[in-house]
Amino acid sequence: MTDVNAVVIEVIREHHHLPDAAITADTDLADDLGLNSFEIVELCSMIEERLNVRIDLDHLSKATTVGDLERYFTNVVETGTSAVMTTRVPLGKSLKDRLRRRIFGHSS
Repeated sequence: MTDVNAVVIEVIREHHHLPDAAITADTDLADDLGLNSFEIVELCSMIEERLNVRIDLDHLSKATTVGDLERYFTNVVETGTSAVMTTRVPLGKSLKDRLRRRIFGHSS
């Protein structure tokens, strides 16, 4: 089974060029890492790809720490689905494309 916590930290470390020790479950995505909402979506898209899962966009606003992401993605991996699926999306569609469609009504 995939170590979801390790994947989340690895993606964040690669994205921000940080050592593992600098990232904990309490690391705040906005305050400590300086991520805005679109960057959090991009980060989650990378985690999705690494774990080969799809998540519910509505849950992203609730994730404020690395631990929140770890718990959410662990739930998705263990159950095979996010807690609440609002739409079914073909596996080939990326999270960023889904977000663009939701915001702008189309993908670019």
